[in-house]
Amino acid sequence: MIGLFDRTDARRPGWEETVSRARARIADPHHYLAVIGEFSSGKSTFVNALLQAELFPSSALPATGAAVQVRHGPAFHVRAVFGDGSEWTVTGSVPDAVAGSGPLRPVRAPAGAGVPGTVLTPDEVRARLAGLAPRAALAVLSTDPSVAPSVRELRVRYPAPLLESGLVLIDTPGANAANEGPGPAHDRIAADAAARADAAVVVMSRAQVLAASLNDFLADALDEGVLAHSVFVVTRADEEDGEGEEDEDQAQARSRHDAVARVAALTGLTDPPVVLASPKEVLAVLRTGAAGDGAATVWVERFDRTRAWLLRTVEARRAAAVDDTVLRLVQSLQQGLEEGLTAEIRDLDRRRQELELVAPADMGGFLADQVTSHTTGLRAVERQVVAAVRAECGMHRAAAVASVTAATDACANGKELQQALSGPVPQQVRQCVDRFLENAAVTTRTHFDRRLTRLSAALFDDFGEVFGQLDRIDPAPLREHAPDTPPAPVSVTSGAFAAAGTLAADDSRRDRLSFGWGAGAGAAIGTMILPGVGTLVGGALGLFLGGMFTRDIAEVRGQAVQKATASVGELFDTAQRAAVTAVAETRAAACAEIDRQAEWYRTAYRKAVDVLHRSHADEQAALTARADRLGEAVGQVAGFAAHVAAERARLRVVGPLRPTDPFGGIHE
Repeated sequence: MIGLFDRTDARRPGWEETVSRARARIADPHHYLAVIGEFSSGKSTFVNALLQAELFPSSALPATGAAVQVRHGPAFHVRAVFGDGSEWTVTGSVPDAVAGSGPLRPVRAPAGAGVPGTVLTPDEVRARLAGLAPRAALAVLSTDPSVAPSVRELRVRYPAPLLESGLVLIDTPGANAANEGPGPAHDRIAADAAARADAAVVVMSRAQVLAASLNDFLADALDEGVLAHSVFVVTRADEEDGEGEEDEDQAQARSRHDAVARVAALTGLTDPPVVLASPKEVLAVLRTGAAGDGAATVWVERFDRTRAWLLRTVEARRAAAVDDTVLRLVQSLQQGLEEGLTAEIRDLDRRRQELELVAPADMGGFLADQVTSHTTGLRAVERQVVAAVRAECGMHRAAAVASVTAATDACANGKELQQALSGPVPQQVRQCVDRFLENAAVTTRTHFDRRLTRLSAALFDDFGEVFGQLDRIDPAPLREHAPDTPPAPVSVTSGAFAAAGTLAADDSRRDRLSFGWGAGAGAAIGTMILPGVGTLVGGALGLFLGGMFTRDIAEVRGQAVQKATASVGELFDTAQRAAVTAVAETRAAACAEIDRQAEWYRTAYRKAVDVLHRSHADEQAALTARADRLGEAVGQVAGFAAHVAAERARLRVVGPLRPTDPFGGIHE
């Protein structure tokens, strides 16, 4: 089931750790019993009495920063793991702490304890522990407020008879110590320790049997399976005072009855196992090594029965408790997997709905609108350029006429007039025409290139915005298909104006029809001088040659200039029409360029949409297949979860714990 989730899923490490814990718990032969109680409930005294060794001091402050695991070992050994992962260990003898080896010596919190609020570093803690015996070191590690917060883990090995069968006691920090120190931190540590236990002993003071705060802690910290395997111990039971005519036994029976009723009412357990104990009396007798008075002896005997009963209970219920612990881990894993599978199915369904709603933009309509808009803009440019070309033509026409007039005005006879009209004038006129066409080409190129560059950039930006909608839908499949740069615009002016220049020069046929024999003769001469333009000016020369010997020179000059000027005007009219046509062709070429770019974008978009559709189709198929697989997995998990829940319910009622001795212990 875990393999259904990607390895990068942040939940996998926690699930895999749960699997490891379950496997480790199956392989672990020990039985873990958590000892839980509020601060000042007598919990440490109870643990010492169980172990028949005074290992743990009773602290005036709830400084313990870690749960303490106590298991069987050949010697008294303490191992502390600090917050930085470093360790400190000590091993020592046990005679002064073991019952039967002489009187017990009470352990006290050592002198020189640090000031609350000051936390020592691990190195400083090692210096503080140097030379201490195990009991004294354990007292420092668990009660010194400057040391305990640095301790992450405490492990103790001790040769107590109670632990020989594999029982491991987990002494948790006092719960509900918020008013005394680091309460919330203690509660978290205690809850974590309880979650790793197979069963629990809940220690309560006679003065406050299962306080509401302790019950709240148990409800949050204990799984119902652990709670069902728990035993409730009322300490300081020797302080019970009889009511009215009650003797001590009646008072103890009433006290236990009341405790059972309260525990049952608050926890929901049926006939919960509640025992009365006086660990303090037990330790007092063990310290002195003497039998003590009659009352103390009774409490010691009762506690011996309680200890033996706990041990028998652990042995009898070990398999069921361990099975329940493993099933509890499996159940938590199942819940996590079911939640994860269900959440992913919801995400898959949402993604499939998103894919079904994907509607790419109408790129064809968008580009058609863009082309129409840009074509309108290019027509406006055409009108501006035509106006500029006409103004340029008028200016150069005037310059050409002025050059003809200037060249003929200085002629004093026909020979000079012939030389002027056949020599410099045609060249000057052709130069004016060439400058006009060159300037017209530059004006056209400047205007259209500038506008085409702006239109290409605008088209790219507008396309990018629409294409970005696809990218927002799903960027992954589009990485190889998004246009990075617009198609480069091409020059659209030079060829058209070259054709215009050729057209303006080709007037020989029209000149022959206009000027007759004299014009044709002049055109022949002019053509030899300067092809194209010479044909027009040569017509005027022909007229002059036809009558130059019969007329006055002034009259001849005037007629020649008139004819030449008319020919120059016709030449510039032809050149202007050709230039205007070239502007129109340039505008058409610019529009074709915009069409070419639009088609490029249209093709790029169509390819991207096709890729997106194929990707989405593949994703839809993959999502459907995964959703089906996850749905099957959810069903499997639900079925297995029901089986686990039923098995855990069965384990909770196997061999119910029913102590019949009102003072603790159980009759055979």
